[in-house]
Amino acid sequence: MPDLKGILERARPSREESDNLSRTSEYILNSIRSYCTSNSINAEPLVVGSFSKGTNLSGSDLDIFVVFSKDYSRQEMERLGLKIGHQCLPDSREKYAEHPYVSGTLNGIKVDVVPCFQHSSDESIISSVDRTPLHTEFIRKNLSEEQKDEVRLLKLFLKSAGIYGSEIRVQGFSGYVCELLIYHLGTFARTVEWLSGLKEKATLGDTSHIFSSSSLIIVDPTDIKRNAAAAVSEDSYYSSIAVARCYLDSPGDEYFKLPEYPERSLYRDRGTYLFLITVRKPDLVDDIIYSQALRLEKMIRQVSSDSGFRVFGTHMIVNGNIEILIEIDVEYLPVFRTHMGPPVTSDNALEFLKKWNEDERRIRGPYISAGRLYVEVENEIRDFPHVLISGLSRKNIGKHLNTMKDSIKIERIKEGDELRILAYYYGRGIRRLHPS
Repeated sequence: MPDLKGILERARPSREESDNLSRTSEYILNSIRSYCTSNSINAEPLVVGSFSKGTNLSGSDLDIFVVFSKDYSRQEMERLGLKIGHQCLPDSREKYAEHPYVSGTLNGIKVDVVPCFQHSSDESIISSVDRTPLHTEFIRKNLSEEQKDEVRLLKLFLKSAGIYGSEIRVQGFSGYVCELLIYHLGTFARTVEWLSGLKEKATLGDTSHIFSSSSLIIVDPTDIKRNAAAAVSEDSYYSSIAVARCYLDSPGDEYFKLPEYPERSLYRDRGTYLFLITVRKPDLVDDIIYSQALRLEKMIRQVSSDSGFRVFGTHMIVNGNIEILIEIDVEYLPVFRTHMGPPVTSDNALEFLKKWNEDERRIRGPYISAGRLYVEVENEIRDFPHVLISGLSRKNIGKHLNTMKDSIKIERIKEGDELRILAYYYGRGIRRLHPS
């Protein structure tokens, strides 16, 4: 059995870390209040997020919201919010999500200063950011100190499985969803039991107001028309079921440790070809870039497959650049490709025959197979990089990445480096579900 008490001790912030978080948050709150008072700004700072709720893991960030009166326009709120953030966080930078906000580091802690509008639970929300103070208030009122520790265990458990975090690159369980699971189910143990018994769909709360195709629906108690778990992807949902069942079958400390990347020795020569596609990363907030990078990854698979390459897998990493690894069966396409025509009895059959009988690219045919016309056509472009670049040039890969098409580089992984590259890229997506 795992030592949950010891795991919890390691997961909680130390006294020194908690004191540093408290001092830093108090300093920023006072700075914002002073600036607002001096400049006659009707706004109040508020600490939100896991630290304010007492559910934070060691190494957590600080989230400070600047709550504006609704007397301000959205444009005024955003403009003043950025000014306040820069004033209180030296050397900060602006980032852009639903609202622009300011991010920086103070006393070794990453801090985000985010503007929002003041709301009560019975008012319409102007933007999703405005819900956060309501979430903070609800959890602080409705979770006991013991349950907050249960949340920490659940967060660490899901983090170890690679499915903690609602951002697009993870599409997993947010901190708020973890808190709501403990709110409904009481303890970490009961939550794991509940996850292990799930099937295709699961709901918590009164879902009569929610119309959703999501696998997991957890009603937001501060807005009963909203699914708090909407960001949880189907893969993350089923991963939570699998890891919960494995844990109950063979519980151990391993389920609370961040996984190490596999060694190259875990991989064998696969007899495939690896290419690394690199695109320059625009200077935008991660969630915007990840959304378009996922679209690009999908387009790369589609173009490769449609062109005749067999795709075994892709994996994406966003760091200084967008990097997408693709594993395919061959480096070059055959000299020809088979082009399928209409059935012989179709009204279009004669037109197909006339067209291809005169086409110089024809290598063989037209011929008939199982009542349908076919022709073999010369492949003008055969090597993977040129085929992919040509295919992507005609695709919409997203507003910000379309302008980066000229920066796309495609590199064949050299012989001998395949196992190291596989371990680095594919290994980041591997989570050992059942420790051996």
